[in-house]
Amino acid sequence: MKHLLTLLLLAALGNLSVAQTLCENGFAGEFPCNRVDIWSTLSLGDLNEEVNTNDIWGWTHAESGREFAIVGLRGGTAFVEVTDPGDPVVIGNLATHTTGSLWRDIKVYNDYAFIVSEASDHGMQVFDLNQLLDSAVPSNFEAQAHYGGFGNAHNIVINEETGFAYAVGTQTFEGGLHIVDITDPINPVIAGGFAEDGYTHDAQAVIYRGPDVSYCGREIVFASNEDTFTIIDVEDKDDCQMISSEGYPTNAYAHQGWLSEDHRYFFLNDELDELQQLTTQTTTYVWDIQDLENPELIFVYDGVATSIDHNYYSRWEMLFQSNYRSGLRILDISATENQNITEIGFVDTQPADDITQFSGSWSNYCYFPSGTVVLTDMYTGIFVVRPRVSTADFKVTAFSAQDQVSLNTYLSYTPAAHNVTFSNLPAGVTATPGAADFPGAQEIILNGLGGLSTGDYVFTLELTHDGISDAHEVTLTVSDEEGESIAAVSPTGTINTVDPIFEWNASLANANYTLQVASDNAFTSILFEEETTETSLQLPVSLPEGEYFWRVIAQGVCGNSYTSDTGSFGILIVSVYEQAKNAMKVYPFPAADQLYLLQPGMTGDMIELLNASGSRITELQITSSQLIQIDVSALAPGMYFLRNQQGETCRFSVIR
Repeated sequence: MKHLLTLLLLAALGNLSVAQTLCENGFAGEFPCNRVDIWSTLSLGDLNEEVNTNDIWGWTHAESGREFAIVGLRGGTAFVEVTDPGDPVVIGNLATHTTGSLWRDIKVYNDYAFIVSEASDHGMQVFDLNQLLDSAVPSNFEAQAHYGGFGNAHNIVINEETGFAYAVGTQTFEGGLHIVDITDPINPVIAGGFAEDGYTHDAQAVIYRGPDVSYCGREIVFASNEDTFTIIDVEDKDDCQMISSEGYPTNAYAHQGWLSEDHRYFFLNDELDELQQLTTQTTTYVWDIQDLENPELIFVYDGVATSIDHNYYSRWEMLFQSNYRSGLRILDISATENQNITEIGFVDTQPADDITQFSGSWSNYCYFPSGTVVLTDMYTGIFVVRPRVSTADFKVTAFSAQDQVSLNTYLSYTPAAHNVTFSNLPAGVTATPGAADFPGAQEIILNGLGGLSTGDYVFTLELTHDGISDAHEVTLTVSDEEGESIAAVSPTGTINTVDPIFEWNASLANANYTLQVASDNAFTSILFEEETTETSLQLPVSLPEGEYFWRVIAQGVCGNSYTSDTGSFGILIVSVYEQAKNAMKVYPFPAADQLYLLQPGMTGDMIELLNASGSRITELQITSSQLIQIDVSALAPGMYFLRNQQGETCRFSVIR
């Protein structure tokens, strides 16, 4: 069975105490840096630990927005509130279930932390994180539940969408996937396992939404299996299937990795290739996984340091790497398609050197809504930092019929000021800012694409924020391929039913549709919204007379989203006042600005407009034998009559 030998520890216990320190002129205090500010640190002593930290994860309380770091220690787990990153508070500790261990790993599901360790007979601790909200400081906590289906485990992997945990590196299932149903967190039960490829060191489990349509919507595990990168279909927990298993030439120990957010690429680290001098720089292996059955190692990124890499996580087109002796490194991965990865920020928690030793930054957590990042440094404690880095979508595609398309810029923190400027935009194309959510994405809408010929257009997007200017090159591809699309069909024009049937055409397979009906074409006032899997929907509520706009948003199983063109229609309810058989009919009743006369008579005939006393106001010529529109916006509120040449009359009223 594949297994990693016990690591050699070469670093001495140190003290850590750093107040908020901006990264200026390449340093945050004594720590080399670039665009990463240190807001605070906590030492091992602060965390109630004597030997080492290891893994780290995080939890955000949804209602209050409070943020907490969950820190793995040799002797247990520490819980630290980092809502104010400059003043972290140690809420308390949970002791290990059995004995201490260098290795501990934590993930979160549904407000519970799930904790495993290499300690003998440790199993999986289940901890209710809501206890952190009002506990005395500091507290000694106890677990709310324990799962003993395995003893030691190297890592815990959780798919938060499905509520399944995957313990890896246990003494069950040949060290492969030990699958636990945690949908009821305090009653975890075994759900299956996978042993075919032997020992799994670490993994990521997702509902796959990448480009391989054969597996869209299925639960897939991407595993680092010591000597292979292995992909497993775990949709059926009783019958997991290996999709592929690939090695690579400089393999020493396939350790851990993470997907790009679009599930197109997997970034793999090897923990021993630098130590064994198979590579000279910190090396990241980039896999193209557009075909899950045939993943391809497309290139290798050589970092600027020589240290051993350890844990990777992606967010906002960035890869956050904990690389032992060289600390936290942040890579721009937006242009991976062009085999272009660039380091855009770092903070080195071990400034003495970048040598190939197993000490320094073990892991990081980069998913707090605030943009705060927390990272462990094994023999000193934790760092609470704020990056000041940005990326942008590298490539956007529009079809020939499209007039606009959107791209995103990303900022890792909330800027004091933020400007977006463009150069070399194609002729006739303009850019307008859309919704912004910092830290995170700002949508940029490119307008006026309809006049462009097919081909590639390269322009520069420049972000200026907090005194920093970043230029990003973007490629706009205009394609004559039809692609996936959706079009509004009916209703259109004027209708006289209050509950129309909406119909649309779509070329998407297995999509969910959202019908929206609004009173304005910007959809700022949505009157009705409903989801369906069909391509038609009858309005279940009645609309009053008026003008309306509608559209359909299609969401594919792989995360692809398309919005239809906007349809418009008017509802006119026929109200009739008849004085004789075959009399003229008018609607609406009452009228405000426009009046419609149904069956007015013979084309060319004249119709008189009379006031309530019977005096003629004006005379109108019939231009249609079916329907004639009359402008009554200049009439004062009151009662009026229409009379044709046959002497037939009908009454209508005007209101304002």
